[in-house]
Amino acid sequence: MWSPDRRLVDTSNRRAALRRPPTRLPGTPVTVYRKPLRAGRGSSIEGSVTIPLFSSPPSDADAPRPAAESGGAVAGEAAQVLDGSVRAGHPEAATEHAAASKLDELIAVTARLRAPGGCPWDAEQTHSSLVRYLIEESHELVDAIESGSREDLLEELGDVLYQVIFHADLAAHTAGESFDIQDVAAHTTAKMVGRHPHVFGDATAESAADVVGMWDDLKAVEKPGRTSVLDGIPLGMPSLLLADKLLGKAQKVGVLDAAAPPAIAFASEDELGPLLLAIALSAKTQGFDAERALRNALRDLSGEIREAEAASASASVPAPDAHPTGLAADTFDAGVIALPAAD
Repeated sequence: MWSPDRRLVDTSNRRAALRRPPTRLPGTPVTVYRKPLRAGRGSSIEGSVTIPLFSSPPSDADAPRPAAESGGAVAGEAAQVLDGSVRAGHPEAATEHAAASKLDELIAVTARLRAPGGCPWDAEQTHSSLVRYLIEESHELVDAIESGSREDLLEELGDVLYQVIFHADLAAHTAGESFDIQDVAAHTTAKMVGRHPHVFGDATAESAADVVGMWDDLKAVEKPGRTSVLDGIPLGMPSLLLADKLLGKAQKVGVLDAAAPPAIAFASEDELGPLLLAIALSAKTQGFDAERALRNALRDLSGEIREAEAASASASVPAPDAHPTGLAADTFDAGVIALPAAD
């Protein structure tokens, strides 16, 4: 039976890498070509922009860092695994250098905007002040995906990418943080390699369900301080997404019966959408806040989940698929998500 390999998820070297001072950008100007260059809504400019970086010449600090130095031993192992896969016959990886140069240009543009003499607005931003823009850009990306427009998707992916690079540049110049975009990339590479031992290791996964199981096991190894299935779930998620997440956790600990028939049956999302809209309309018509009502119900469900976990822990018995009280699932569920009883 597969078990998590702690070597793949060791974070000690990763944390050490995050304390390394950020690498200074080279002093070579970068010409960024964009055709057209947008000057504002409904207008454009043809041409290019030259981005002068720092005037000091490159130093040894600007030289490429070994993989093990840029993200720890795990990142080094990941690089070796990836390098081996390229040598094994993946010629498409040869395009990585060209792609990296474009990313370097965007990184350089971001650094120039925030550097002394750059953009005053960019220089004033903090992680907190940028949250609203990250949320906005994420919603715009969702709209682009759902619209099916290639042009919109290309633009919005770039906007979200820019947010990531902006936050990384902020961290590189913020006391007490001292990590840069290279550390972010190294951390994520190591994480993806470590979370996919069926691809980069000797584990096997026959189905997507096997992959999810391994992912959860590895996450538990990486984050031993988490004692509840609810730990790590962002409560600021949209309420319907949060509901889906919490209901899955409720099934995992036995608060809900995963095999129970649905309280309301429908054949497709085309039927579900109008039903949700009708519920929202009914709430509005009667003066109720549907968002608040759902969040209150989710708070109650969270309490039920934690009670089930506590009961299971006190009895030293795991509680998957069955509530620890021994009550039938429908009996326990009645106060949580069941529809009101018909008169």
